[in-house]
Amino acid sequence: MTRTGLLLLAVLATFYSSFAQSEAPVSGPAKVAPAGLALVPGGAFVPYLKENGKSILVQVDSFYLDKHAVTNKEYLKFVKANPEWSRSTVPALLANKSYLKNWESDYKIGDSTLFDSPVTYVSWHAAKAYAKWVGKRLPTMQEWEYAAYGDPVNLPNDQSLTQLILDWYSKPLDGNLPPVKSVYKNECGIYDMFGLIWEWPADFNSVMMNSNGAVNRNLYCATSSLQTADKRDYAAFMRFAFRAGMSAEYTLKNLGFRCASDVN
Repeated sequence: MTRTGLLLLAVLATFYSSFAQSEAPVSGPAKVAPAGLALVPGGAFVPYLKENGKSILVQVDSFYLDKHAVTNKEYLKFVKANPEWSRSTVPALLANKSYLKNWESDYKIGDSTLFDSPVTYVSWHAAKAYAKWVGKRLPTMQEWEYAAYGDPVNLPNDQSLTQLILDWYSKPLDGNLPPVKSVYKNECGIYDMFGLIWEWPADFNSVMMNSNGAVNRNLYCATSSLQTADKRDYAAFMRFAFRAGMSAEYTLKNLGFRCASDVN
């Protein structure tokens, strides 16, 4: 893939908006998150997309989100327990031919530097099956976007998150991905929401973009149309546009996932 292509791929993954207005997650009743999960307190935020030309305030209930993306080592346990999801047996309808292509074999990752890196080359179907296997689910787009607005607490060298994102998608994707927890952590205790991989949400294809950049809800049995909150936020626009072109069996080198869970 060319450098231009890699640049575009990374741009598609980035949507952090310095123009979008949001309310950061606020403290709620004291709760103890299950191991490996972070509590995202419920609240309201203005998402990137707006409806009928107006910004909308979206309420998000409290939920749990994995502190980091699912790793190759974690995903290997799932494959061993569910052989139908091994590389040689998974149906083409559920994952394309590049599924887990960076592994050595069905049940062997091979390169030890991949063990703690995010699992990639996994389809939406595979991510959903894994989440169900561990008793969780995939986060919705709104949940993911809301959690991603959490302020960073450990960016290196006082770097801004915007600059981190710009640096990320300006570099070619060469070699293996770094391990999880290697980029930054936000105020909810969640790592690497930007700067490491793209992530599958549960409803990744619920937004359909037309050629003029507006969102066309008629394509999925709804009415009216949506517009972006700020057309200058090109990276966010591309991220939503990319979703319209995704299929659930697609797998990519820098596309992985993390799981979510309801707060009972």
